[in-house]
Amino acid sequence: MTIRGYKQNIVFNGRVYLHILISDHYGDRHSDISDDLILQLCSKIDGLRAEPDTVDCKGFAYYKVEPVFIDSFPYRLILTIDLQNHDYIGVVNAFRVKRKR
Repeated sequence: MTIRGYKQNIVFNGRVYLHILISDHYGDRHSDISDDLILQLCSKIDGLRAEPDTVDCKGFAYYKVEPVFIDSFPYRLILTIDLQNHDYIGVVNAFRVKRKR
């Protein structure tokens, strides 16, 4: 697995993150997704507040954020935040969804 980092500020749950780290996991099943699209999706959630779906024993919170719209198409973002390091927000996966959940 490869992780690429981008300098892009995003406010999520009232906290400012300076970087977005994107896992290449999405490429395994979603060839229509690109890092550029993910960065656009992340800009759409700037200022969002959400509760984590889960927090693991290592202190990582995971969020399922949907729908996030680009050109009227809904997407789901799977995000992770290291609760001990507030410098970055991670994108584990991103893909189009068929309907609003």
